[in-house]
This record gives sequence, C-alpha cells and structure tokens, in this order.
Amino acid sequence: MTTPLVLHPMKALAYSGSVMLTSAGADLPRHFGNILMISIGGAELPVVTMGFALTGILLGRYLTPKKDPPLSRSKDLVVTVILLLVAFAWVVDSQPRLILTTLLACGLGYAGFAAVELMGEETLNLIRRIFQAATGLLDRITKRNIK
Repeated sequence: MTTPLVLHPMKALAYSGSVMLTSAGADLPRHFGNILMISIGGAELPVVTMGFALTGILLGRYLTPKKDPPLSRSKDLVVTVILLLVAFAWVVDSQPRLILTTLLACGLGYAGFAAVELMGEETLNLIRRIFQAATGLLDRITKRNIK
C-alpha cells in the first residue's frame, strides 16, 4: 500500500515558485537582481538588489548585540541610515548579485556599528594627538621666548 504525498502549503508554494522560475529560466536576466531598474539622474538603480541590501542591513542590525549602555533611538537610527547609505552606494556602483548583496549587507548591519564606532574613536584619538602635539609645540616656543 502506498502512502499519499502530503505537502505543507508553504512547501507547495515554494516548490511551485521554483518550478515556475526554472521553467522560465531562459527569459530571466543574468543578474536576477537587475530585473527592475529605475533610472534617476543617469544612475541605474537596481531596486530588487537594493531591497535585499535594505533587508540585510535591518536584519543584521537586529542581530547586533546591544551595547552597555545602549544607544538612544535617534543615534541607533543614524547609524542604521549611515550603513544603508554605504550599502546602497555599493549596490549602485558595483551592481553585485543578490547572494553577495545579502551576505555583505547582513555582515555590514551586524558589524558595521562596530566599524563606525571604531572609526569615531580613532578620529578622536587622532584629534587628541594633534592637539597634544600643537600644545607641546606652543609650550616649547613660549618657554624659549621667556628665557
């Protein structure tokens, strides 16, 4: 006796979608992410790929461990917008494939805040060293003039 094949509705939907895509594979563009392009000011914006970048950044930001003390909502939003701008600029400039876009956007969303924070700390350290050097130079100049 054979048992009937029972598919979960979501699996059936996924299977039917993949059958439709593979049967129409000859008509799909090489980069599926470039299927919908919008031209603004001479720049070609791949909307699907940018959507994947947006999703990757937001999911990566969601997975990021919370700092102690946590950022305020406005600062967290600013960091997310900065990361989105970086991801969108990269997508428009290089027009990568969807899988690469998704992986790099998730990584940027997860570790991007640490990179932004590190750049901020290093910039502050550089400014401190510049002011310390300038102060030391002014001290030496004024000491020479006093003698």
